[in-house]
Amino acid sequence: MSRRGLVAPLDVGGSDNPWQWTFRPTSDDPEQRERFATLCTLGNGVFGTRGAAAYDSAAAPAYPGTYAAGVYNRTHTVIEGEEVEAEAAVRLPNWLPLRCFAGREPLVPGPVHAVLEERYVLDLYRGILHHYLLLEASDGRRTRLHEQRAVHAVHPHLAVQKLTLHAENWSGLLQVEGGIDADMRNEQVERYQDFDTRHLTGFQASDPAAAVAWLTCHTTQSVVGAALACTVTVPNAATGSTPHRASRDGYTTRQTHVSPDRPAIIYKVATLRTSPTRSTGALRDRALADLANAGRPEDLFTSHIAAWREQWAATSLPADHPHLDVLRLYSFHLHQVVSPHSARLDVGIPARGLHGEEYQGRVFWDETTAIAWLSRTNPTLARVGLDYRYRRLSAARREARRCHAEGARYPWQSGSDGSETTVAWVKNPLSGRWNRDYTVLQQHQGAALAHSIIRYARRSGDIAYLHDEGAQMIIEIARFYATYSAHDAPTDRYHLRGVVGPDEFHDKDPNSTTPGIDDNAYTNVMAASTLHLATALWADLPAERRGALRESTGVDQNEITLWDTMSRRMFVPFHEGVLSQFSGYEHLPWMTLDELSDRYGSDLGRLDRLMEADDDHPRNYQIAKQADTLMLGSALTPKRLARTLQRLGYYHSARTWRRTVDYYLQRTVHGSTLSAAAHAAALHRIGHPDASRFYSEAMTVDLGPGTRTELGIHLGAMTAALELAVSAGGSQPLTNAAAAIDTIAVSATAPIAVHSIVLVRDRS
Repeated sequence: MSRRGLVAPLDVGGSDNPWQWTFRPTSDDPEQRERFATLCTLGNGVFGTRGAAAYDSAAAPAYPGTYAAGVYNRTHTVIEGEEVEAEAAVRLPNWLPLRCFAGREPLVPGPVHAVLEERYVLDLYRGILHHYLLLEASDGRRTRLHEQRAVHAVHPHLAVQKLTLHAENWSGLLQVEGGIDADMRNEQVERYQDFDTRHLTGFQASDPAAAVAWLTCHTTQSVVGAALACTVTVPNAATGSTPHRASRDGYTTRQTHVSPDRPAIIYKVATLRTSPTRSTGALRDRALADLANAGRPEDLFTSHIAAWREQWAATSLPADHPHLDVLRLYSFHLHQVVSPHSARLDVGIPARGLHGEEYQGRVFWDETTAIAWLSRTNPTLARVGLDYRYRRLSAARREARRCHAEGARYPWQSGSDGSETTVAWVKNPLSGRWNRDYTVLQQHQGAALAHSIIRYARRSGDIAYLHDEGAQMIIEIARFYATYSAHDAPTDRYHLRGVVGPDEFHDKDPNSTTPGIDDNAYTNVMAASTLHLATALWADLPAERRGALRESTGVDQNEITLWDTMSRRMFVPFHEGVLSQFSGYEHLPWMTLDELSDRYGSDLGRLDRLMEADDDHPRNYQIAKQADTLMLGSALTPKRLARTLQRLGYYHSARTWRRTVDYYLQRTVHGSTLSAAAHAAALHRIGHPDASRFYSEAMTVDLGPGTRTELGIHLGAMTAALELAVSAGGSQPLTNAAAAIDTIAVSATAPIAVHSIVLVRDRS
């Protein structure tokens, strides 16, 4: 296996080296540089900035990008003759630019300056990214640069950089240019290029003579204003010298002399403000006030580091875990996205974090694992994800009506306002063809949210939330499943038809022109479990709360009785003693994984694209993209799954489940980063010999090539790995409702083998 990116121990001293991760980029691998830029993203829950170099242009391989939580914009594009609306998290102006010039030549890698040494060091403990660079000019002059940066943990709108420049064998006048780059479009993901990628307009900027550089703009549709400002200071800078080159609007310049015994130290402090407004003047004034009140840059680093020390002191990770460094990295990235600042905002937990543009920055059910982990470690932050959903309860009710149902239907993809944002068409980059995207028919995300609420209450003890906001959401989600289901009188069974399961490959019956499949086992079982949760919760509620909920939701005892009945009569398909992924699944032909590898190669993760380009589709076969039926084994313990199926009137035993597990292991290509964690949890619970293999894969998600990490982290997979590493133990349920489910409880019993990790911790 490739060991590209593996590095020797750092020559950086200090007692906290076990907290440092490092990489040395190679000039011939742009994708690797982009991947590392993702993993070196810094954020504070308000905004995040990818780990590009301070001199990188908008089109650089590392893809410099800054994204503010909750800032979305919609554009319209005609695809296949149909006008399509797409909402995306907006790539904001870049505050990173900080370059030095010796004469007229910028001190950056290129034709004039060769790179002798380069490395990035991500210091998790202090929340700081270091970039080390040694350049040699064509005339032999060598320059060593060391940039440090932080997106401030205490001041939510501030970021700070420190650049130290050593002229190793030359002397002269150094010009420093710092500013804000406005030339940003959402152009990271190739298959989105057909959409309108221009989200910003109305630019205004400071003139080059200004001591403080600033830039303002606003989004084209959502009319969210953005104001950025920055100051550049050079202690002991030369004065009275004529600049060697003119600066630009939104930039400012400084000068100083350097020599081998006189290095230059340069500070840049930047601020970012966003707010719904087209008139950005007041927003600019707030950004300028942020800078005026920021204090000394040195002190900003000090307070930022202190805040991260406190963060880690409050973070509980298994100290004896064989890959504690990996768990720290995943926890670090979670807190780039969700922080105490997030709790004061109306934002969700995007599946790709604030780290890139894959999934267009939207919120998926991946939040489930983040909420589960935060419910264990920081319940206040778990509420960020739950409150995002609660504030969008009215939108979920509208989505239910669009599905000709009642209650609340939470969207498959969510953005600014809670409406369904799944784009109707998806492009296959292999064939260049557009295909209808039927994943919007997934209806299991409401069940995941309901179970997340119960898990949050169990772990945090926040019964008040469960009885108020949580109860409202659970009741409306149960109402959706009850009214979306169809009753079959001859069998007295309820069915969920025209849905798509977590698998996503099977988005319609190959023999039908109607999208969706019928009775996905995972969706039906989780819907039945949610209906049971709702009835158990109703029984738990104090009388005054039941009265308030009758008033606010219109629920009555007849409806509760119906839900109880449905929780016992939901249909679940079986064949030959195995849970069927959906009704009729067993009639599809089976192509073994070896046969698929012979046809398409060893990387089957995007089998849908490979087969579509071959005028075929996985929906025609017994093939799953990721855990689907087996995801029941991670959402519910074997005992709880057995009880749920027995409540529904189905025989289910450990032997039945083991047969089901082995059946789908032969039919799953693991095209999602969540698949390994779901399999690890399900298999560990039954002592399956393949559990350790999946556990190993779950622990190394996003750390190797092939995971598309360059386009953003997989936050759900990272937090699922954190959950896997810590056993939930035998916690007692708080209520009868909590007793209706079990949380993921997996203890690592086997060492994990780490392969092809492209970013490794310094182990010196």
